[in-house]
Amino acid sequence: EIQYFTFVTREGSERYSSARYALRTEENGYVAEIKPAGVPDEEVQIYPVEADFVRQLEQLLREGGVESWNGFNKSSKTARDGSSFDLTILMADESLIEAGGYMKWPKNYEAVRDGLDALFGGLAQ
Repeated sequence: EIQYFTFVTREGSERYSSARYALRTEENGYVAEIKPAGVPDEEVQIYPVEADFVRQLEQLLREGGVESWNGFNKSSKTARDGSSFDLTILMADESLIEAGGYMKWPKNYEAVRDGLDALFGGLAQ
């Protein structure tokens, strides 16, 4: 079971260019955070979420093979002002998955990113 999750993407190097999805446990359950690109960190949107949301996130990550991303740390040596991502997942058993890339992506990256956009984006509806 996920205790903490964060997925950050950056497009270019402009101020506020990062976007972030996060999930964390609190005393009364889970809280999801959405920080859209183009807005300051102080304007993060916070949503309490139910266990079903967490199950959907876990299923998306499992189907995308995200566990295999652990240790992924690749970057393009020639690209300038490109796109990047950072992922951190802490599980209840204290296992950790960390991955990141700059203009290099692990297997199924686009499908997982699109799934995260849909899942977290649904909170803002």
